[in-house]
Amino acid sequence: MTIFNYTVNYVDLIIVGIVLFFGFVGLNKGIFITLINFIRYVVGLSACMISADRLPQPIYDNYLKERVVDVVNQKIVTSSNIDEIMNNFNSVINSLPNIIKNNIDLTSLKLSSNNISQNITNEVFEPVIIVFLKVIIFIVIFALFFGITGAVISHIRRKNKNKRKENKKKSFVVFMDRLIGFLFGFLKGALVVFVFVSAVTSLLGVPNIADNQFLQTAANSQLYQLLLNYNPFNVITEGII
Repeated sequence: MTIFNYTVNYVDLIIVGIVLFFGFVGLNKGIFITLINFIRYVVGLSACMISADRLPQPIYDNYLKERVVDVVNQKIVTSSNIDEIMNNFNSVINSLPNIIKNNIDLTSLKLSSNNISQNITNEVFEPVIIVFLKVIIFIVIFALFFGITGAVISHIRRKNKNKRKENKKKSFVVFMDRLIGFLFGFLKGALVVFVFVSAVTSLLGVPNIADNQFLQTAANSQLYQLLLNYNPFNVITEGII
């Protein structure tokens, strides 16, 4: 699709839709609640991004790595015979869910090393586990933070409704309340879009996921390419969730 001499795809439309949606929600809610929500999104999404970027590796190293090595020793490296190891390895891989199996990259695997178990763990399973930990941590922090703060804001909204009813006859006050609410809603939508850009950038760097049609469409999006250079979350995570 071409608009004003720019070629756009459906990801461009999704990005615009997200920003406009939050803008009109802000228009409806007014400045007070929208400003609180904007601050909430800045703090909450930053916390999610920082946690998902910094916590997976320590969690994996301290709590999961030894267990993964043990499982590899028990189910894959049962002898020093390379053929037997490969048969066991393929059997284990095929038994995994497709979402995991399709994301395992075997191109860098080397079985000639003295420590085969460690190599299989580090080169095959660790990258996949780290990606899943990032997603899980992001979701958990997101759910906890936005669940708790959402309950608080719901209470504030109930009180704020009475105040807006009192100002209903003051048309200029209502107009400014809604206008500034729209602007902060627009900014909140932009934050969500920047998280989306970071997520796409991260997934494009994961083997076997990067070829996904949606990700490729996103990568070719005019707005994605533009926002990639101005993403504030790059300061926190260098564009990696």
